[in-house]
Amino acid sequence: LEKAHELENLNLAEQEVKDLEKAIRSLGPVNIEAIDQYEEVHNRLDFLNSQRDDILSAKNLLLETITEMNDEVKERFKSTFEAIRESFKVTFK
Repeated sequence: LEKAHELENLNLAEQEVKDLEKAIRSLGPVNIEAIDQYEEVHNRLDFLNSQRDDILSAKNLLLETITEMNDEVKERFKSTFEAIRESFKVTFK
């Protein structure tokens, strides 16, 4: 009886091993380098995100500088125009 029970357990274990092997084969080929490839792609993504952030920061700085320069040009134009206007008043009085 003991031997029959052991034989039944052995048969069940063998069947389970076969089922597991079949399940593993059904998964198809496994890319062993997937972890390394993921790490490379992840590092590349981090690098590109950093580059994007730098570009956006530079863009904002340029837009701010352009706005400041436009304001300065307008102020200088007004000042020069006012000086010319005053000069014309004196000259053509």
